[in-house]
Amino acid sequence: MNNIKKFQKIFFEICFSIFAVFLLSFGIIRADDDPSYSINKLNINCKIEKDGSLQLTRTVTYKFSDDAHGLTYQQELPKDNSKYSIQKVEIANGNGHFQNVTKSNSHKNNTYSVSDNDLPDVFLIKTYHKVKSDQQVTIRYVFTMVDAITNYRDAARLNYKVIGFDTDVPQKNVNITFDFGKKNLKLLKAWVHADVNLQKQVSAHNGTVNIKVKKLPANDDVEADILFPTSITSQNPNVSKRKIIQSTINLEKKIIRDNQIRLFKKYLLIPLIIILYAVIRLIIGIVKIKKYNILSMPEIPHNFEIPNISVGTADAFFAQMDSKSFWGKSVDKNHAFTGQLLQLHNQKKISIKHEQNDYVISIINNELVKEGNIFDILFNTVGDGKQFTIGKLKELVEENDKDFAKKITNALTTWFDDYTQPVEKEDVNAKANFLFINNYFYLIGTFIILGIWWFFNQSWSIFSLALITFIIALLTLNIYRNKVPFNSNGLTEYLKIAGFKKMLLEIGNFKESKFNDLILWKDILPFAVGFNISKEVLKKLKQSFTEAELLQTFNADDYFYFYDDNYFDDEFSSDFDSFSSTASNSDNSSSSDDNDSFSSGDSGGFGGDSGDGAF
Repeated sequence: MNNIKKFQKIFFEICFSIFAVFLLSFGIIRADDDPSYSINKLNINCKIEKDGSLQLTRTVTYKFSDDAHGLTYQQELPKDNSKYSIQKVEIANGNGHFQNVTKSNSHKNNTYSVSDNDLPDVFLIKTYHKVKSDQQVTIRYVFTMVDAITNYRDAARLNYKVIGFDTDVPQKNVNITFDFGKKNLKLLKAWVHADVNLQKQVSAHNGTVNIKVKKLPANDDVEADILFPTSITSQNPNVSKRKIIQSTINLEKKIIRDNQIRLFKKYLLIPLIIILYAVIRLIIGIVKIKKYNILSMPEIPHNFEIPNISVGTADAFFAQMDSKSFWGKSVDKNHAFTGQLLQLHNQKKISIKHEQNDYVISIINNELVKEGNIFDILFNTVGDGKQFTIGKLKELVEENDKDFAKKITNALTTWFDDYTQPVEKEDVNAKANFLFINNYFYLIGTFIILGIWWFFNQSWSIFSLALITFIIALLTLNIYRNKVPFNSNGLTEYLKIAGFKKMLLEIGNFKESKFNDLILWKDILPFAVGFNISKEVLKKLKQSFTEAELLQTFNADDYFYFYDDNYFDDEFSSDFDSFSSTASNSDNSSSSDDNDSFSSGDSGGFGGDSGDGAF
């Protein structure tokens, strides 16, 4: 069980680290100095000129969440050092009336500058226009690029990423129109590449191609590959003697085929593998339950027999049952040890006395003390070799000695291991225990994978597949829900202990039960302490018996059970809780040192490094 608990801890630490790095990375990406904004509308009109140039009118509507100094637009050119000209830049501040922005390098408000951004194949328009938070701004760019179109023997071709990769926010309500300036075209074929659902309308009658995208994710592009008659660009100097129609059709077919494979891998292959694996695990789980004789938990009966075992052993059985649950809390070793001390007191192996608002614990059976064990530390380090006091323990707690806290906490763990190991060896079905934990790891791992997958590929199809997978994983978990990690002997013993605890919690009046003899309670109360239910039991015990009856049965040395203000269980266990907390903080601090269709794809068009922005 200890190896399983260690593995759980390592698994949690790895998952937490991945999650923290993921969130931190996401935070770093967003925690820049650029203003926060959204692009709510984008209209692009591309007019094809006779000389093969492309005149573009881009109208972009921003909504700002921060104050901003201005807007930017970067355009990649068809070739290095291709010529371009900017006709005008206009801005409308929510009223719909556009005003010209003056070209200037003065950086004054309502001016724009143009630079090549130190690259031979791009130009950057930087518009200086102060914007307030929650303000909507629309900017219109009108510019012309040459070298955009090539005339081949059988057709002219425009291969253009009309929206490039360089926009860092999603763009909504995108409308793109290519206008060829003539109607009733004999040839007009258009392919659109984008990794989103879109609407495309190719009208040879009107001589237009229209593309609509409801929402384009950040840093995604839209590429158009269009064939049309060479008569449209009859004055184009970019001429090639080879034919282009069939090779373009072949290329686009390949892109569509490759894209179908890519989409299958991205959206179907992984979920199919995960779902198949989930189904296989479900089947294997059902088979292994029978193969390894994994037992089911019957209803726990009330048990009125005091367990004929030590408190530590009883808690070791609960620890094994807790280990079945990935999220189940572990047995409280501090209360287990406190209950064990009370049991040793009843056995006359130690003595516990309440003296002057303090507790004195004395050793009677020296065989308990072995070098380095918990008793050695308590009696020989905390105490004088014969006895120690709760008061001295509190002093050590207040000193906040991390080394000592770690020493005593490790010794307590070793003490509890001495009880859990025999139970693991003799009473546990090792295969069952492994399957429980392994299945929880699988469930959490599946949840993490599906969560990350959904985060980066948000769509209802992915969500549906992820939900199906998670439901199958939950079904796999459910087949183990009522199973136990014990063999038949272990289950019999566990039912006795669990039934005894159930009885202590559920019996309303002890005087009217089989435990009406107060003498028995000296042997019962250590188990109540070890099970960490002593407060509930003592409350009902005081309600069931009078003060006189309790005094008559418990002598002065045993009456420490009933002190309200400084009850031994609270005093001793709280000190050990403090040591555990100090040791845990010590660990944490040291570790911090340590076709006529559309598809996604790429047909080689220019314009990929284009994009809108703000500063």
